[in-house]
This record gives sequence, C-alpha cells and structure tokens, in this order.
Amino acid sequence: MTHSERRRSPRVKSGIPVKISMDENDFITQTADLGASGALFRTEQAIPLMSRLAVTLLVPSLGKKQSTRKIICQGVVVRCLPADSKLTSEKYNIAIYFTSLKEADKKTLLRFVQKTAQKPGMIR
Repeated sequence: MTHSERRRSPRVKSGIPVKISMDENDFITQTADLGASGALFRTEQAIPLMSRLAVTLLVPSLGKKQSTRKIICQGVVVRCLPADSKLTSEKYNIAIYFTSLKEADKKTLLRFVQKTAQKPGMIR
C-alpha cells in the first residue's frame, strides 16, 4: 500500500511558507505537499515520530483578490525519512498530520487543494 492510498484527502505539490515550532525552537521552511489533513516539508534535522508541533501556514487565496490566510494549528510527526540529497539540500522529509484544525481553516485548505489540483501535474 502506498502513502497516497492511505490518505483520506488529496494532497497537492505546493511550496507555501510554513513555520514549525517545537519545544523552544522555531524554523521556517516550505511545504513540499499539502492537504486538508497534513503536510510534507523538508528539514536539516530529523524530528522524532509522534513529536507534537505548532504549525503556522500562509495559504494563498488563489482567487481574483490576492490575499493570504494565516492558519495556525497543531500537528504530529507521522513520518521522518531521509530526503533525496540530489534534489534538495535539506536532509529529511517530515510528514505531519494536523491534530487540531479549525473547521474554517480546513475548508480553506480544501479550497486551496481543489484549486491547485486543477493545474496540470499538481495532484499527488
């Protein structure tokens, strides 16, 4: 079974800014893919499985009016694998599952995924 077969909602390739906070440490990176239930991003350091993270996403509207929606939620690390060093300088692919996400924010993410999925080659 592949990872995509286990997902409850589709993911799209996206490089939106994300701030990750864990313990006393914060870092900024970009998502590699994003869905309404989780995201994948890359880091220099491994993050242990089941680590709880505070997540801040800056999701573009993709509408006529250019705006960005700040989504603040909690997540848990469900995968930490070595990244393909030929493709990126970051060393680890980190997959997180959103554990607390407001319903309005989930709808925002669903709209973003649906609009982005309409672009060729963006669905995962």
